[in-house]
Amino acid sequence: MRISEVSPETKPSGLNLLDLQTSLLSEIEASIQEIESISPSDLTSSNTLLPEFSSKLRKLLSRLNSALPLPENQKLQAWKLSYRLWNASVDLTNSRPVVAGKFSGQELRPKSDEEQAKLRQIATDILVLAGNPSGIPSPTIKAASFCYKTGLIWHDLKRYDLAASCFERVADLAGKLVSGEFSGDEEQELLFDLQIARSATAWDSSQKPLALTFIARAQNLLSQNPNPRSGGHYKLANQFFKFGKSLLSNENKTSGSRGSEPLKLLSDGLDLCEKGISLCSTREALEIEALKSLRSKCLKFMAAVHLQREEYESVMKCVRVVYDKADSGVAYMALKGWLGLGEREKAERELIKALENRWWSNELVAEAVSEVVYGGGGEVVHGEEVATRLCMTVADRMGAGAMVRVVERLCTVGRGETVGTVAGEERVVAVFAGKGREKERTAMHAVLWNCAAEYFRAKNYRKSSEIFDKCMLYIAYDMESRVLRAKCLRALCLCHLALCLYDQADEYISEAQKLEPNIVSGFLKFKIYLQKQDQAQAISQVQSMPQCPDFDPEFLTLAAHEATACQAIPVAIASLSSLLSLYSPETSLSSPENPLNSPEKLHTLPEVAVIRNLITLHLKNSSTENPREILLLLRRANTRMNQIGLERFFGKGSLGSRELKWFAGISWNSGMKAGKEREYKETAEFLEVGVAFYVALEDGDERESKTMVCKCLIIGAAAAITREKIGGDKLHESDIKKVASLLERAGKLLPSMSQSLGPDFFFLYTFNSYELHGHLNDPKSQTQILKTFISSPICNPNHLLHLGLNACDGPRPNIEAATLSLDSCLNSLLSCASPDYHKVALVFRKLAGIAGYEDGALGVYEKARQVIVGLKEGEYPSEEAKWLAIMAWNKAGPHLRFGRNGVGERWMRLGLQIAMLVKGMEGYVGEMNKWVEQMERAKVEDQREERESRL
Repeated sequence: MRISEVSPETKPSGLNLLDLQTSLLSEIEASIQEIESISPSDLTSSNTLLPEFSSKLRKLLSRLNSALPLPENQKLQAWKLSYRLWNASVDLTNSRPVVAGKFSGQELRPKSDEEQAKLRQIATDILVLAGNPSGIPSPTIKAASFCYKTGLIWHDLKRYDLAASCFERVADLAGKLVSGEFSGDEEQELLFDLQIARSATAWDSSQKPLALTFIARAQNLLSQNPNPRSGGHYKLANQFFKFGKSLLSNENKTSGSRGSEPLKLLSDGLDLCEKGISLCSTREALEIEALKSLRSKCLKFMAAVHLQREEYESVMKCVRVVYDKADSGVAYMALKGWLGLGEREKAERELIKALENRWWSNELVAEAVSEVVYGGGGEVVHGEEVATRLCMTVADRMGAGAMVRVVERLCTVGRGETVGTVAGEERVVAVFAGKGREKERTAMHAVLWNCAAEYFRAKNYRKSSEIFDKCMLYIAYDMESRVLRAKCLRALCLCHLALCLYDQADEYISEAQKLEPNIVSGFLKFKIYLQKQDQAQAISQVQSMPQCPDFDPEFLTLAAHEATACQAIPVAIASLSSLLSLYSPETSLSSPENPLNSPEKLHTLPEVAVIRNLITLHLKNSSTENPREILLLLRRANTRMNQIGLERFFGKGSLGSRELKWFAGISWNSGMKAGKEREYKETAEFLEVGVAFYVALEDGDERESKTMVCKCLIIGAAAAITREKIGGDKLHESDIKKVASLLERAGKLLPSMSQSLGPDFFFLYTFNSYELHGHLNDPKSQTQILKTFISSPICNPNHLLHLGLNACDGPRPNIEAATLSLDSCLNSLLSCASPDYHKVALVFRKLAGIAGYEDGALGVYEKARQVIVGLKEGEYPSEEAKWLAIMAWNKAGPHLRFGRNGVGERWMRLGLQIAMLVKGMEGYVGEMNKWVEQMERAKVEDQREERESRL
């Protein structure tokens, strides 16, 4: 920063100016004295002490700047003050390590350094402001040196703007001097160092072109004055090295241009090192050693760049120069270079040499072994024999820790292709044996276990089994390791299960059970039986699971899933039955007595889900379906619903509603299926449970639920009555009461069900009610039931016919009810637009049979004749018409025998009239006419004889 000149108009004059200058210098000196008296403890106690002095001095300096020019004596005083302030700042900096513990925080120390740098900046500004007093040799050079040193301090504090400003002032000071004043070695060195410092500051400020410009200037200055004692070659080469290293690091982070520019910078640095070494004499040993060390660094980084660019011959050229250092990084790059050139035997020798000399860390050894074995890829390119030999060397030379790292790396890079062979070698196992190797054995076991698990997840079960087997070599044979050995045995069992080697899997799990009997081993044993299709043993294993000390009901659920997947339905049923037995029917789910009430068991299936799945399994396969078991499960669900409440058992909201509907639907469907199979007892029982579920559903869709309740009640009653008729099981008094109760409940619901229930259910209700009163020997009620039904709008001829036939032909005939039903049926049939005359004929036949020889029978036949009259041929069943004609004719016989000739004649004429309407009865009609004529002649003869007798 250049100090601005003040215009003459603003300057004080005469005695006032001198007094002001003296006063300001005195104040500056007083402040410097205070700074010189500061102790490290003062800095520790107050963070504002140095900032206060810096601010005060900066203000005084600004005022002094306005009072220029200074007389010669004051210029000299200002120089002395500048040196005192600089030295005081140096003393404060040097005292910092004494209180390093107190300044160890990340906030105090940088701030203190910056404040001290401000003091040095002020000292430099005082020096520049004082100008060139007489009596001081080379004042400009000294001021430039102060500015240069201050710039370096600002650079170290990463205040690159302030550092650049200081370096620019140095350049300005140098520019004011005439040629020749900077001709000395010291002055030339300052100019050289300035260019390097400016290039470093520009580089760190991300001004790469400017940095390269400054470093090129430094290179020109060095070529003009190549003095080896000044260390210029080292400084410049080191700067090139830093730039190349920085650029290479940045390119690695950003995946840049593969090192072209860093390589050029490093190459320039290398050339400078070579040139510097050639210029140094043998007496300059320190300079030569420093340049050689820097040359080695450049070569190593150049080798890294070439390695990155896959220029392996160039890598080896760089490595050969510095290989005698036995540097771990150089040896590793040599190995990579030989691999890149395809010289795998040389790469192996390089690796063995490094192992023998213990140059590398365990991590680098693991990396190198994987590079040699896998060639940087995932496939074995050097053979398992070479991999084994290298690992033997690692085990012998580096020990168990390095061997763990090597195996871990082989698993990561090569997917464990050679791990099984290496881990099973006796020499490798021996390295991990004995006391003091527990940590390494555990680590090796963990690495192998993870590798085997990866193979298992990739479904390479054979390789997984091999590595799990090697895991057991790194488990001690003691009581503490029993659990770990059992775990390995279970893993081996799983691998052999996946390979369908069930006998071997059985052997492994049997050994695991001996070491650690638990539920996991029991479950794996179950899986083996299941895969062997030994359902009896599988069921026995399931039933023994609850006796395991660490039993978890979730395993019974898993067993059911496994059995279902294997189509082993009986095993799945046994699994869920065992799970269901854990839910106590006598206790609530929230009670402490329930074995599934503990918090760790809350993930187990709810009881309702277990019952539902059991029913589904029974229904899934016809060979295992057992209606009685389904009925017991439905009854259990009903009981639990009543015990603990609807929502607690089925669940809340829509989920609970769906569960309840499912159970109600299963009850209905099972009842209907049993009815089709003529299992009427089961039908009634299923529908009885169904009623309970549908009643519980009434809170939802009330109309639909009531409809289903009514259907279940009616069909349940019908099933009980039908069982007596078909099966011969006589209804006891309790059964009759139950049927009566069902029908009574249905009767209360029927009036509101006229639209949702079809006519068939009303008929079924009427029929069952009629039958019930038949059991109660109540014919009047039967007749009343039929009258009620006949008067209802849903009554139809088919239902009436069925009721009439049942009343006529049933086990408890009711002639009055039968006549009422059949008459109503006949009237209903005849009122149709297209009567079904087959049914009409059937009704006439039944009515005729009921009437017998009573007086009303003649009316039945007469009505039948009236129906037949006018019908087309074949419209009325001819056989039925013939039957009517013949039966009417035959009914005349008894009347004639007993002298009731009038009634007999009426029957004969009715029979003749019906016969005359039936095609095919012409022969009968002729004979009938003869008998009728004969009957007429006899009647006339009798009347004549009667008149004669009267006369």
